[in-house]
Amino acid sequence: MRTYVTDAPSPEPPTEPTPPRHTHRLALRTPRPLPHRTLTPRHAAAADRHPAGDGEAPGVPDLGCRRFGEMALRMVLEALDRRRHLSTLRPLLGSTPFDLVTAVVRAGAPGRGLGTAHLRRVHVRPLDQDRAEVFGSYVRGGRTFAIAGRLERAPAARRRSADAGGAWRFTSLQVG
Repeated sequence: MRTYVTDAPSPEPPTEPTPPRHTHRLALRTPRPLPHRTLTPRHAAAADRHPAGDGEAPGVPDLGCRRFGEMALRMVLEALDRRRHLSTLRPLLGSTPFDLVTAVVRAGAPGRGLGTAHLRRVHVRPLDQDRAEVFGSYVRGGRTFAIAGRLERAPAARRRSADAGGAWRFTSLQVG
């Protein structure tokens, strides 16, 4: 199953006027035939390892994990910019990541003098149903920085049914 990731929308108003986007597409005279209508050997092997079933592939976390990861990373960046109080991160982060964010806020976030941080992209790599790695990038001014962490479902949420969503927490976090 191929996952497509889009840029996260910027929560801040633009600092300078943006040029207008082209709203029309070029009309093709005739539809072009695609050169690869069959699976390549590499993709055929991947399809054999992960056969198409009735639902998602095994190991793919639910949509709640993806939403939580993006929301939590955005809140961490807001806390690093001192736009959000650290106490709001307590339910989202384990003790070690919370201590890391506290220390970075006290020492000064990397590149903080460049401006506010805006989350650019977020990717989720599932490990199993209860764990996933989240990594992405954020921008400050004209520079791009990295942020990554590991999500785990809370033990109480593991016992509940799969459709209940579950409570996720960051168990490790790296801010660059």
